[in-house]
Amino acid sequence: MRLDQIQTKAVHTAVDEFLKSIEPDAVCAIASPFYDRTPRRVSGIENGSFNHCYFAVFDAEDDGNADRRVVQIPTRPRLGCLDKKARSEIATIKLYRYSLSSNNPIDSPFIVLEYIDGSLLLVKDVRNKEYNHYIFRQVARLLLQLHELTFD
Repeated sequence: MRLDQIQTKAVHTAVDEFLKSIEPDAVCAIASPFYDRTPRRVSGIENGSFNHCYFAVFDAEDDGNADRRVVQIPTRPRLGCLDKKARSEIATIKLYRYSLSSNNPIDSPFIVLEYIDGSLLLVKDVRNKEYNHYIFRQVARLLLQLHELTFD
């Protein structure tokens, strides 16, 4: 086995162990402070290369609408500069709570942010030429909007 394969396997093993150590109750515990409702459950988990997102569902309000929050946890085994990465994300998103230290119920830095309904952009989607043009048009519109902003 080559050295890169050994290192890759070691990282995958460390990531698996890290994910197994995160308890859904602990995720709900960090999602709830500063919010007047308690999360019922974690409704799903999305795994990316560098973050794992847990979706905490809160009890429905009087109008029957349940609320959701995203608890984003960086994958420690894959990242070296957790503080730098977290600080850059905290500056650009609507967030409810965060911790840059591991002194919390999940023993890891985290960010609790607003849930926005949508779908994931997958590699297979980008390979579809028609969908690819649609995505590029959306990105181009966003870049134009950003270009029009002025800062002091």
